Amino acid sequence: MRTKTTALAAAIALGAMLTGAPPALADGEVADVGVSLNAASQGLLRQTVILTGTLTNYGPSEASETQIRFTYPAQFRLVDAADCAANTETRIVSCNLGTIPVGSSASTQIRVKAELLTIGLPVTFNASRSFSLPPEDGNPANDTASDSCVAITSLLVSC
Repeated sequence: MRTKTTALAAAIALGAMLTGAPPALADGEVADVGVSLNAASQGLLRQTVILTGTLTNYGPSEASETQIRFTYPAQFRLVDAADCAANTETRIVSCNLGTIPVGSSASTQIRVKAELLTIGLPVTFNASRSFSLPPEDGNPANDTASDSCVAITSLLVSC
């Protein structure tokens, strides 16, 4: 299914390049916006985790007003979420990524830090497509992603 979706998105993108205009959005059009997430530990003692969330538009329509939502476990606290709305009580961070043309991607990062007493625990971070126009999605199965790390101690997180 991914091959057909990617081929269709490429054909639409090529048509838009040749005509000089993006495809117009109309009622019933869909944009398959997929989500990926990468967690990477950082720092001398590796207690900070950088979460990189990416939205990719597989088409066939341009996606606008796109948003990605991160969630992180209770054993972590938010350090940085520039240009994003964060609720530290629910551990949800929402970021606007704007318009994503067919065949393109947009990414953002947040940083979280392990709290004390985070020992020997596997931890999972999540990201999801929280909004885009058109709202119809041709493949809702790729609307969420997760990545895991192991908190060996609160000072050493391995991703």
